[in-house]
Amino acid sequence: MVLETGVPQAGPGQEKAPFPRWFAKLCRLLNKDPKLAADLNHLVTEAIYPDLVYDAVLLGFNMLTTVTKEKFGSHDEMVVYAEQLVASLTGKGEGLDILRAYLPLVLAGLLVNTRVVLPQEQPRETLNLLATAIEKRGGEQNQDNTFMFDMANDLVTRALENF
Repeated sequence: MVLETGVPQAGPGQEKAPFPRWFAKLCRLLNKDPKLAADLNHLVTEAIYPDLVYDAVLLGFNMLTTVTKEKFGSHDEMVVYAEQLVASLTGKGEGLDILRAYLPLVLAGLLVNTRVVLPQEQPRETLNLLATAIEKRGGEQNQDNTFMFDMANDLVTRALENF
């Protein structure tokens, strides 16, 4: 979804920037070396991966805010969170705990699960698998992440009601 819609980054005093971060990076890379277009696997999984994740984190928070009406911090705080999550996923930061693993990417994924369906995919089965995973991780629930478990369970319940 982030490849399709992106997350234009707003600067101070701007409504929004014209392109998502991953797209701007892709353009810079291809402008510098057009031969990179021949290796899409490398482009997506390595060259622009950090920027895709960054944009996905901000898009995920935006989607979750819209649906849940929760506030996840200021724009600057979400940017820092996105940068830290990218660092974790690229092996340059702290490890992932349950909160970072689920918020916002997995939880936002719940929102698009029924909107972005591949042929032969069973969205209800995906929801059931995620509900099971959340239940199995219940032992990791603590005071700091209870809101994430509550939100995850609520989003799964809402999504299952669509079937």
